[in-house]
Amino acid sequence: MTLALTPPPRTGTNGAEFVSQNVPSTMVAGQRYSLTVVMRNSGTSTWTAERKHLLGAQNPQDNLNWSPNGRIALPASVAPGQTASFTFDVTAPATPGSYNFQWRMVEEFWEWFGSLTPNVAVTVTAQADQCTAQLPANGTYTASLSGGTVWGTKEFGYTTDSNIPALLVHSGLLADGGSGVVTFTSLGSKSNFPGSTANGVTSSSYSAAWCAMNVSVAPVPRGINQAEFVSQSVPASMLIGQTYTVSVTMKNTGTSTWTAARKHLLGLQNPQDNQTWRSPDRVALPSSVAPGQTATFSFEVKAPKTPGTYNFQWRMVEEFVEWFGATTPNVSINVATSAAGNGATFVSQSVPLTMRAGQPYNVTVTMLNTGTTTWSEGRPIVWARRIHRIPGPGMSWPVAISMALWRRASAARSRFQLLRRRSRVLITSSGACCGNSMNGSATGRPICRLRWRTALDPWRS
Repeated sequence: MTLALTPPPRTGTNGAEFVSQNVPSTMVAGQRYSLTVVMRNSGTSTWTAERKHLLGAQNPQDNLNWSPNGRIALPASVAPGQTASFTFDVTAPATPGSYNFQWRMVEEFWEWFGSLTPNVAVTVTAQADQCTAQLPANGTYTASLSGGTVWGTKEFGYTTDSNIPALLVHSGLLADGGSGVVTFTSLGSKSNFPGSTANGVTSSSYSAAWCAMNVSVAPVPRGINQAEFVSQSVPASMLIGQTYTVSVTMKNTGTSTWTAARKHLLGLQNPQDNQTWRSPDRVALPSSVAPGQTATFSFEVKAPKTPGTYNFQWRMVEEFVEWFGATTPNVSINVATSAAGNGATFVSQSVPLTMRAGQPYNVTVTMLNTGTTTWSEGRPIVWARRIHRIPGPGMSWPVAISMALWRRASAARSRFQLLRRRSRVLITSSGACCGNSMNGSATGRPICRLRWRTALDPWRS
């Protein structure tokens, strides 16, 4: 027996016009949505299910993004001039991305006809999972070998409760002490997390189900280093070998945050990198300092073992990168030998190596005040700077001069001046005692003798 299929008679012509549609511009992967497309029959033939008039997918033609077979059936027959509302459910594609949503009427196996619906580029986003809420906060982290426990590997994914500083070292994304801007991405729930040892950190395995995550790191924006001096508390004098607590306050006037990870430190100046006051010659931050904030460096210094004047000055530094900002005002600290107040160190002298017997000569001696008190006229700190007569051949120097005579002569005929340049002082005499003084103003009886130490104690008569 032979069966013959006779197609339904075709009368009129096919024609279609777009009327309206209701389509969201964004969808979530895997979610279902109800959509509507309205078309008008602008031809002379009736649209019928028997003749297989359908709404067909376009862009590209016959795609299966929105329907399993790329076709939507008529809700009912549609006579010329009438409209058809195609209401149907779609499932958003499983893969996030952009997908075209466009349709056209078709008489199956015969022809496509009429106008296309306006194209809608639908953005499909990833489906949220319960593990997204378990992700750590994105932000700047500092890697550490001793951070804590880690589960998983970089290739498989880490558990969301892994220690982030240690994870960053284990993954090789950052070295110990390095910083970066970290972003976490959910990998959903996983089981059988593997463990491994990498970069000095051992991660543990975990067999049960847990939320997994991927980790990525971007460099920390450097910003600009800048600093202003605010204040300092430093004693003007110290005793040799003693320890003192000082403080220096600086303000961050740049755009970068001062951190220990980036090795922002307070460094010695004048001269740079000297170790006069401490070794190493750096002072660590008390904490991170954001732009606009201040940092107070409170630390101990030890006075040098040699009396003298020493510079105390500092500046901010990002180690191995740059020195930046203002230096602190220099403080010239007088380091003395004892707390009694008086102290002296020889600096220089000018004395002829040969002299002619019986002739007067001018000599100078310069001493450094290494004590804690100022030398003044009120206290008899005396230097004789002229020798009245030179012994003849074979004679000794007249060093056994009466101290009483010295004192009376000094009190009656001499006035001693103190010339102070910083902590160095030069005592000269003028008036009746010695002629031709350093300032060229004195003449008088030449009764002074060259002395070789300062007289810090009261004279004995």
